[in-house]
Amino acid sequence: MRRVAVIGDMLELGEHGIALHREAGRFAAGLPIDRLVGVGPLAAHILEGALEAGVAPSKLRSVATAEEAGKLLLEELREGDVVLLKASRGIGLERGIEVVREGVGN
Repeated sequence: MRRVAVIGDMLELGEHGIALHREAGRFAAGLPIDRLVGVGPLAAHILEGALEAGVAPSKLRSVATAEEAGKLLLEELREGDVVLLKASRGIGLERGIEVVREGVGN
C-alpha cells in the first residue's frame, strides 16, 4: 500500500499564502507519504517546502488542474493505495475524482 496526498491551493490566505503553503509542505515532509501531488499555482510552494525539508524530488509532482491530478492518479495508482485529497473548495478536486471514476469504469 502506498500513501498519496493530493493537495491543492489553499485560497483566501491573503498576504501569508505563500509562506503558509511552504509550511504545509514542510509539515507534509514529516508524514509517511509516498507521493505528494500539488494542484494549482500556489501548491507549487507546498512542493518547494517539502523539497526544503528533504523530500526526494521523485516523490513530488505538480499539476495545474484537478483534472490533471485525476489523470495522474489513473496512471500511477495501484489497488490498495490510499489517497488523501485536500484543497480549498474553489480548486474543485471533485473533478479529479470524476476523472478517476470514469477511467476505472465506476
